[in-house]
Amino acid sequence: MNHQFDLIVVGAGSGGYAAARTARELGASVALVDRGPLGGLCILRGCMPSKTLIATGDLAHEIRNAAELGVHAGAPAVDPDTEYLLWQTLVGAWLARALVPRRPSAASEDPGR
Repeated sequence: MNHQFDLIVVGAGSGGYAAARTARELGASVALVDRGPLGGLCILRGCMPSKTLIATGDLAHEIRNAAELGVHAGAPAVDPDTEYLLWQTLVGAWLARALVPRRPSAASEDPGR
């Protein structure tokens, strides 16, 4: 199988994805390759999961201290299963947007292909 592309982007993290998508929107035929899953470290294990946990922690802190502002609420309880489902939903939404083709292109999670 022989393919020709105007641009081959190595690395399917958020930066590689942004470069590939921009090039594709400018009319280039693009191949995006990565040996790991689409999304990279930031989306799958770094930024998005961390920000989800930080936002949850911030909210729990605000609820614990709400009485200072005259708001009385019970002690917050964080459900790790729900937290994980939220993270999966956010990542899934990002991947769904990432995989919507706007122009003909190729994507591979195997750099050998």
